[in-house]
Amino acid sequence: MIKYIISDVDGTLLGNDKQLPQRNFNAIQKAQKSGIQFGIATGRDIKGMMFVSEKYGIRLDLGVVGNGAQAVDKNGRFLAECYLQTDAFLKATAILTQQNLPYMVYTKEGVFAVNPEWVRDCFIERSRIKHGATASDYQPGGRLSHMACMTLQPIDDLSTFAERHDMIKVESFAVDVSHIIKTKSQISQIPNISCLSSFPDNIEITDHMAQKGLVLERILPLLNATKEEVVVIGDALNDTTLFECFPYAFAPSNAIEEIKKKAFKVVSSNDDGAVADAIEWALKYNQNEIK
Repeated sequence: MIKYIISDVDGTLLGNDKQLPQRNFNAIQKAQKSGIQFGIATGRDIKGMMFVSEKYGIRLDLGVVGNGAQAVDKNGRFLAECYLQTDAFLKATAILTQQNLPYMVYTKEGVFAVNPEWVRDCFIERSRIKHGATASDYQPGGRLSHMACMTLQPIDDLSTFAERHDMIKVESFAVDVSHIIKTKSQISQIPNISCLSSFPDNIEITDHMAQKGLVLERILPLLNATKEEVVVIGDALNDTTLFECFPYAFAPSNAIEEIKKKAFKVVSSNDDGAVADAIEWALKYNQNEIK
């Protein structure tokens, strides 16, 4: 019996327009009414998770956030925490600085940057070039005003900062994807680091154990569930461990090839309600209509 459905957010639960397809909303409601718990596994932090819940009217029974740095239940109680080690953090940020790449550091106390204004402007420019966003989208009341780049707090000294904060993840980005690929290769050599991507033009750095599938697997006893009682859905490299750890792993048709090759099933695209397809399968499975 399927007890949990856990979905990635960007590129999976949401369409390319960052809206929730009506099919997905309806299917989530139907699943929860049947007794299935619904949660997300995302690179976003807890604030970003709550934004998804509140904006789209979804009740989240579980959240795996920061790519697996934290897991929380529906009441916000921590089920697991796994933060970046100071030495690994300092080595990774040194490489990013050397490569002149902007980056944001996610912590329990909010999101920080060494040069907040520059990082914010770089993020907005990337969004303008890649997605057609405008500066007004990021102003108060704008459709992107909730983005982390708009709430950045300053870092005065990285070493002191690392001693005082639990670091969920470091996120860097660039318009030039080749710059990201080169830098990612360097950072991946650092011990105790997980260096993945939600998009081709970003890098998400966490502790090596802070990965979606590993953390979800670790908290299964707390959920009173087994791997075979969980359906997972994702599209990108930071979803890889979900597909490696859980047998019922669904990929939207827009997923990268590496993910689709690992999938139990490939379903429709994120725009067309991939999550609804996976939920419909789970409901039929629970009704013994399929094996």
